[in-house]
Amino acid sequence: VKGRSMQYSEGIGIYGTSLLTSGTGKIDVYGEGHGNWTAGITFRGGSTKISTGSGNVNLYGINAGAGCTSIFVGNNSTVDMTSVSGNVNLNGYITDPAVNGSGLGVESGSSVYLGSPGDNSFTGSGNITCNFDGGMWSDGTLRFNSSGDLSILPYSGIFRGTVWVKSGNIGSSLDDVVIGAVGNTSIINLNDNFSVLGDISVYGGEVNLNGSINKINGADS
Repeated sequence: VKGRSMQYSEGIGIYGTSLLTSGTGKIDVYGEGHGNWTAGITFRGGSTKISTGSGNVNLYGINAGAGCTSIFVGNNSTVDMTSVSGNVNLNGYITDPAVNGSGLGVESGSSVYLGSPGDNSFTGSGNITCNFDGGMWSDGTLRFNSSGDLSILPYSGIFRGTVWVKSGNIGSSLDDVVIGAVGNTSIINLNDNFSVLGDISVYGGEVNLNGSINKINGADS
């Protein structure tokens, strides 16, 4: 699925629909928005399921305007982006290097479940990877959960915005968790108590911890 706006609008808007495959089929969603305060991909209400069997789920949200959000979830949307055994990849790019913004934003009243569905009908086994130029925020529900790894990475080495990890964002089935990268100088706020099975690595110029981080298997975090 591919959408591109010409001027001052979102690249692609998704309104309560489902994209489903089984077997090895993958799903790619590409949205390129233009203009300030717009998004590459916008979820605009209703219930949306993007799910595969063993294929990957790949989202590409691209924008360049000031205050842009590459992937935005609003209007009381409920979004499952899951795979039974494939990987879930979110890519948020800001093409203007002088512009700050967000890779992923979730509005109050909206819910996003990545890796495994919100109804807990299964636990995905693939990795969840977010490559963002901008930061990440959620005023609604945002949950990353699978038995694979979670990586929230700056696409160009440094997030051009603050990364917020809040209560309930990190699922306890996850193995290794990496937030940031060596050389990242942006702010990362960890406002949650969370436990995962594997190693936990956080890289930022300023890391604010307002909670506890634990490794269930008892090794270093």
